[in-house]
Amino acid sequence: MRAGQAILSGFRKYAIFEGRSSRSEFWWFTLFLAIAEFLGQNVGQNWTNVDGNSFRIHFGLNFGLGPEFSWWTNLFTALCFIPFCALFARRLHDIGIHASRLLLFPFGLLALAMLILKLSPTADTQKFVLFIALLLFFGTFLFATLKQSQPGPNKYGPNPHEVPQ
Repeated sequence: MRAGQAILSGFRKYAIFEGRSSRSEFWWFTLFLAIAEFLGQNVGQNWTNVDGNSFRIHFGLNFGLGPEFSWWTNLFTALCFIPFCALFARRLHDIGIHASRLLLFPFGLLALAMLILKLSPTADTQKFVLFIALLLFFGTFLFATLKQSQPGPNKYGPNPHEVPQ
C-alpha cells in the first residue's frame, strides 16, 4: 500500500477495530503521525520562542491529553489516538493475534517490574528494571508490527495483500 492510500485508509477506518491491515499501511500511517507531530510541536515552538531561549526539537508520537500539554498535543491526541489504536489492532489481527492479548503484556510487565522494585528499591535496580521493561515492551511492539502477514484468510478476515483496496 502506498503512503497516501495508507493515510486515507487509517482515517477512513477511524474506529474500526475489525479486519486486517498490512505492515505498509501501519508504518505509513505511523510515519505520517510522527511527521505531523514533529511539525506541530516544532513550528509552534518557533513562533512562541521569540525571547531567545534555547531551541529544542521534539520528535515522535506524543499522545498526551490535559492542561499540562500544549494545545497541539491535545488536538493531535483527540484526532489521531483512536485511528492509531484501531490500525494497531487490525495490524495484530493480520498476524493472527487478538489485540486484547497483546494489551495484557504491558500490564503483566508492569506488575512484574513493580514486584521487583518493591523487593529491591535501589536507584540502580530501578533504572535497570525500567530499561529491561522498556526493551521488552518495544521489542514486542516491533515484533508484532514488523511480522509478515498470515497467508490467506484468517479468523479476522482476508489477507490485505490478496484483496483489492
